Amino acid sequence: MAATAQPSSLELLWTRALDVAPPWRIAVFLVLSVLVVGRLLPWLVRILAALTSSAAEPFAGMLLLPEYLLSNWRRRRGQPPLRGTAAYDNSLERAVRGTHTAARVLAGSVGRRRKIPWRWVTFAALIPAVLWYGSIYLPESRPMYPVADFLANAQRPLLATDAWIAQESGIPSYKPAKPRPASSCQPSKARKRS
Repeated sequence: MAATAQPSSLELLWTRALDVAPPWRIAVFLVLSVLVVGRLLPWLVRILAALTSSAAEPFAGMLLLPEYLLSNWRRRRGQPPLRGTAAYDNSLERAVRGTHTAARVLAGSVGRRRKIPWRWVTFAALIPAVLWYGSIYLPESRPMYPVADFLANAQRPLLATDAWIAQESGIPSYKPAKPRPASSCQPSKARKRS
């Protein structure tokens, strides 16, 4: 019996969160993206910068150990250290200082926790729903045709975004029904009068 791969809990959570109606799927994706970029990414950058900065000196020490042992051995024999030893030491020292500086700058810029403008995020998350459901509830009258055309054109990028999100998350994407013409555009059948 072949073992089947079970989805991870994070993958299961991701697919459950995005298994909603298409305009809300875009809204959930937007909010999750803002949380990841605004909260998780700065925290991760700060942690990685601290780890890199603290690991730079021990790593440089490991690179200096062979040179130190060779220089001590040569001094005990009464010989001078090899040429370029001081340059090698200085270059590693500069590399460690550069790593500390880069980690500090990265943690200060990208790793800085930013205030998330939730008012704008909420507004941007509601736009797909308004565009999506706006065309459904429009009255079918001739003056509303330009608005209906605008909403139909605005739904195309939403459908493309929804298809991309669904493809990346493994959820079936929404297939829109074929639009039906407004009742006022359909030819009326002539009634037989008796």
